[in-house]
Order: sequence, then C-alpha cells, then structure tokens
Amino acid sequence: GFLTVNLASYSPRPNTWAAQRGNQVPEEDKKRRLQQLKDVVQRCSLEQSRRMRGQVMELLIEGPEKRRAGRLRGRLRNGRL
Repeated sequence: GFLTVNLASYSPRPNTWAAQRGNQVPEEDKKRRLQQLKDVVQRCSLEQSRRMRGQVMELLIEGPEKRRAGRLRGRLRNGRL
C-alpha cells in the first residue's frame, strides 16, 4: 500500500463545467469526507508501522529534524520517513 497520500478537498476551478454546475457539495460535507480519508490513511500507516516493530532496518539520515531539536530525520529504503 501507499505510505503517504496527499489529500485536499475539492474546490471549483474557474471557467470549468464543474464550477458552473449547481448542486455543489456543502463545505461541511467536504470537510467530513476529507477527515474520513485522513483517518483511514492514518490507521493504515499505523498498522504498517506496527508490523515493522522490532525489525532492524537500514536508514538514510537526511539531517536534523526541523520541528524537534536534537532529533535526526531519515528515510527507510521503501521511502518511509
């Protein structure tokens, strides 16, 4: 499966057929659906992480973690951060 996904709610593009249609999905529905997708991705990612627990893996250190001082950031062979 995918390790990461990029998600965004739909926004109409000017001068397109879809933007000119009535019956647009309400913002609340878009937010709810986007959150549901994010929840599924997070559960899948956590499940993959749990399966990897206890394994010794090769890691490429990319540098310091920007948001957490004193920690390093790296990537596994499969691309996982």
